[in-house]
Amino acid sequence: MQRLGGAWRPHIPVLPPPSKIRVRFKHQRPWSLKTKDTPLRSNYRIFEASTLVLDLDAEDSPYVRPYDTHVDGVPKSISQYRFRMRQPMSKRVAKFEKLSTECDEYAKLTASDKFSPWRISDHDILSIALGDSKRVQHSWTNPDPHRHSDVTSSILKWNGIPRHVRNNSSTIIAYMRRRQQLSHRLQPDVGDEESLNEALRALNNFPTFKRLIVNVVQTPQGCQLVSNCSESLVQAYEYLARETPPTQMLPFLNNLIINLDSQGIPISTSVLWCAYLTSLRCGVFSMAQKYLKRIHDNNHLLDSTQISSSLKILEMSMAPYNLGDTKTPLRVNTVHQLLAIYSLLTGRILGENILHPSLYEAVLNYSGFNMVTHLTCLARLGAFRTMWHLWRTEHQCFSDDFSSAHKGVTSEPNTGDITEKPSGTVGASDTEAVPDDMLNISKARAFAHAIQAAIGSDSRFVELVPTPDFARATGQYNEDCQLDIEAIIRSADIVSTGGNDQSSVVGDEEISEIFSKGSIQESLLALQSYLSHIAIPESG
Repeated sequence: MQRLGGAWRPHIPVLPPPSKIRVRFKHQRPWSLKTKDTPLRSNYRIFEASTLVLDLDAEDSPYVRPYDTHVDGVPKSISQYRFRMRQPMSKRVAKFEKLSTECDEYAKLTASDKFSPWRISDHDILSIALGDSKRVQHSWTNPDPHRHSDVTSSILKWNGIPRHVRNNSSTIIAYMRRRQQLSHRLQPDVGDEESLNEALRALNNFPTFKRLIVNVVQTPQGCQLVSNCSESLVQAYEYLARETPPTQMLPFLNNLIINLDSQGIPISTSVLWCAYLTSLRCGVFSMAQKYLKRIHDNNHLLDSTQISSSLKILEMSMAPYNLGDTKTPLRVNTVHQLLAIYSLLTGRILGENILHPSLYEAVLNYSGFNMVTHLTCLARLGAFRTMWHLWRTEHQCFSDDFSSAHKGVTSEPNTGDITEKPSGTVGASDTEAVPDDMLNISKARAFAHAIQAAIGSDSRFVELVPTPDFARATGQYNEDCQLDIEAIIRSADIVSTGGNDQSSVVGDEEISEIFSKGSIQESLLALQSYLSHIAIPESG
């Protein structure tokens, strides 16, 4: 038999409601015997009731019925109860073991790869010590490689640091130092060029590219290895430069060259060209001139394509800026930038008589539109004294059909490689001599085009003409270059203004007649009069 309901229900019929007769117990249990700590079996005698006694006790009771397996079910064993109680704990242990196995696999993969960009460096440990660990304790779906917190999370992930310890900086640092010690057992060495080339080809963003190179150059052997893989390094740079701002790549290239120089390792001309071009794009022209000097020291000159790219960047750097545009290089420190551009064009610096490397030396080795762009930049700066001395340069760079060069056709193949400096005097040409009449016509076209482009690009160009020092000159190239530098300083605010809507036609014959005069003072006076006539409106 089975009793229905709880143990509190009586197993005897319900008595009628009590009467008003009060029953007073003579003997009551003292309160001292009611103890909560003493079990009942200690105060009362226990016995075991047989099944027959229980059945007789439940007989004729409405609260007891026979046991039915279909209704009451089968009692579960104690082992099933224990399994049900341990099941949540088992799931959590299995999840923890899975995460632990995954972290171990990531750590082994990173430690076994010499050229993994996720190897831990001292800088990473320092960033964790100084940063906020709460930003990297959670995982993410699509990490941004340009965000510092996401990069730090990737470092922790690929080094097998568990997520549950990422909320404590001291614990993270302890893990990172241990992972760093294990990964330092394998270091890049000379002879791993093929592995480094494959690692560079597999990169698809600049932060990982930077981490890889920075980790490799920490040792002298790594510096030599990077120097040996300069070709792959330049290819990766050209691919990543399409989507990476030059302001991010320039500090990286500067640090790379400094590290290689500290070890006395030669730097390829291709790497120097990348640093030079990036400096131009950032508007750091003084640094670009230093890299240009190092290219010349390696006995190399820029080719036609590289010269054209450099001159276009310089010409765009002098483009007029809007008041709300803060990205134009000339927006900050205009005078310094203009002087640096002039120094790149001519190799002259204020107060110095030393000739520095310049684009003029490379322009003289090629004919075509490069010289026209060079003259246009000088005309934009108002360096007419320098242009007068260039007119008297007996060189074939003004020849070779200026009209075809004006259309973008050059006589030299655009290979895009830095060529070796030709032996002999810089600027020597191997082309056939051109008659003086044809050379003068080409010069006149180039100078007229440059001056006309300068007038059209600057609405305040006419303010340069009536200045009293416009025709001041000495006839000596060095002194006249210094006078041009002083003129650039005085007219810096005029050079960087907006474009001119008026169209002025500069005649080739007039320019040829002006620059062919005997003295520079006569030429400048004639040029001043001519420009005042064509540039200043008649109604003014």
